[in-house]
Order: sequence, then C-alpha cells, then structure tokens
Amino acid sequence: MIISLTIGDLQIGPYASGFHIERLSGFGMPSTRVDMKDRGHYNGANLGYAYYGKRGMTVEGEIVGINAEDYETKRRLMTSSMDIMKGLQEVVVQTRGGLAVKVNAILANPIDLPYDKGRIIRGKFQFQLITESPFFRGFEDYLKTVNLTDGGGFAIPFAIPLSLAAGLGAVDYAVNAGNGA
Repeated sequence: MIISLTIGDLQIGPYASGFHIERLSGFGMPSTRVDMKDRGHYNGANLGYAYYGKRGMTVEGEIVGINAEDYETKRRLMTSSMDIMKGLQEVVVQTRGGLAVKVNAILANPIDLPYDKGRIIRGKFQFQLITESPFFRGFEDYLKTVNLTDGGGFAIPFAIPLSLAAGLGAVDYAVNAGNGA
C-alpha cells in the first residue's frame, strides 16, 4: 500500500502535508504490447514480440487547508509542482512496507481541482501521470564481485586428447543500479 508520493516540491500522502490520498491506480502493472499474427491457413497464431509499454497512473485525493488562504496556497503548489514545462520529473513512491522507488513522469491531463459550494478549506483533486519507462527504479545500488576466467581453453586445430584446463582467475565488478522488484 502506498503511503506517500513526492513530485518535485509536493508531497502527497502524510496527514500533516494537507494532501490526502484517497484512490490510486496504475501503480501495479504497466501497459503491455503483444505482437500476435494469425497463421494464415492454419489454426492459431504466432507470437511475435511482447513489450511493456508506458505506465499511466491516476491519483485522487483531497486537499485540506488550515484556513482559506492555506487551502489556496496548497492548490497553487499542486499546479506549479506538476507544470509540464518542467518536463519529466522524478516521482518518488513510498509504501507501508518500507519500499521506496522512483520513476520519471509528466502530467498527462490537466489537474482536476473543482470548487464545491460551501467548501473553502478543503476540496478534491485528481491527476494523471504518464511515464516513458514501464519500470520503477530502486534507490540502492548493489555491488557484487564477479570472477571472470582469463585464458584457458584450446587452440584450433587442436590435438586429441584435448586439455580443458582452467584459466587464471580475474576479478571485475558489475554494478546494478537497483530496481523496484
């Protein structure tokens, strides 16, 4: 379960922020694209390629201000934090289980911030984000030592019996930038 989203200067989720999450969608699986072609005069189809596509995420919630001025300030903060002229922005997602992941996203549609009669310090909001990458990225880098074989093997043409002696060991490093899995 997601407890907070951070987009630029805007943090949505913690009660103290005044931006409360009510409903989230699109944070599970990205869209998929599957290339499937019929087999002509045969039964069935042939699977071509399968890809993950863009990810669309919808956030619905409520802005709660201390007074009318605070409410207006929070509405302006929401619209300025997600200005599309800033391009892709990093969106940080934190879950109750302690997982923190990030993805670059941009506002897909205008933010819906309706005014409701008689509600001057609180109001609903809804916005949609879209990403280039279907995957969330983690914050941690993982470092693992990988032993590489250097040398060994045989020359061609080779004599029989063939020697398959092990080569000398070498050490190199592979760095994984982390992922959200």
